[in-house]
Amino acid sequence: WQGLWPRLTLEDLRIAPQPEGGAALSIAAVEVTLGLRQSLQAGEPVLEQLRLSGLALTVVRQADGRFQIAGLPATRTPLLSWLLRQQAIAVEDLTLQLRDQQGKGPPQHFTGLRLRLSQSGSSTVLRGQAPLEVALLAIPLAVAAVPEGLPAVVTVALSMGVQRMARHRVLVRRL
Repeated sequence: WQGLWPRLTLEDLRIAPQPEGGAALSIAAVEVTLGLRQSLQAGEPVLEQLRLSGLALTVVRQADGRFQIAGLPATRTPLLSWLLRQQAIAVEDLTLQLRDQQGKGPPQHFTGLRLRLSQSGSSTVLRGQAPLEVALLAIPLAVAAVPEGLPAVVTVALSMGVQRMARHRVLVRRL
């Protein structure tokens, strides 16, 4: 308990063992804080906060172009629907492996990523951060693996530059 809020911590959680060893989803630590008032109002458990640390997962792009977490069902389960209704989900130190079954490149590995999913009324916000080295490596890899992804990669690169300029309060008077 933290004050009036119950808190649960799980360590070394592994979900969906793989035939080649390891797990489709492994988490070093899960920290859950239950919102008592919200849970009583909703009639179901409502998490004040869900923090996943050291999450490692493999995402596979199927031959039909859809993305799926390896080892987990492709359909939306009641548990996943409930998780996505929570107020805040934070993922720290994410290790992500991307595999492409369309044959457009070797598996790609990303480490040290951070994600935050927030709910506010009917809107959902997903924010992510990657170490600069990962972002600089991801851009050429994405273009090499999927040439049609170039417009998206250019947009991401330009937005990173604009965010940096905004932090320095840059005013552009003429382009």
